[in-house]
Amino acid sequence: MPENNDSFEVGLKALTELLDEFRRGNIANKKVVRRSLEQHIAELTRRWDEQFPGFPKTSDYSSFIGLSRREPRNRHLNKIILQQLKSEKSIHGNRVIINPACFLGRRARYLASRLKSFKIIATDINPRFNSFWKHFCKTSANYEYRQDSIFNPKLNVRPSAIVFFG
Repeated sequence: MPENNDSFEVGLKALTELLDEFRRGNIANKKVVRRSLEQHIAELTRRWDEQFPGFPKTSDYSSFIGLSRREPRNRHLNKIILQQLKSEKSIHGNRVIINPACFLGRRARYLASRLKSFKIIATDINPRFNSFWKHFCKTSANYEYRQDSIFNPKLNVRPSAIVFFG
């Protein structure tokens, strides 16, 4: 996938501003959170829509209750990720995708079932939920779960891509 330093800078600035809001303690007030998110993410959203049009709009934030409302967005993200990665030619020779903080591993399993030429590594700090979910769905041979933290990662892998969902 092509790298764009300008997009990287905008994303880094938005993330930095959001972290500053968090540090100031403004995350407890939903009006402030919504205003901050809209302010800092507006440019990222505009650029995203230019690159990947059609992302379903919704005003709901993520939650277990909002799971069904997230599905159209997740389907759209899956389509984009699959389109981008099917033609990926890894310069490192690794065809590895990491899905950190995956909780149940549901989306990582989905990618594994559709991207057979990639090894999909799902990670989370608590393996209990991955163990629970594996009893309810079929797991492809190219799927692997590893206990790891996004705040202190220990994986010694150079992936072709890192994907987040939720």
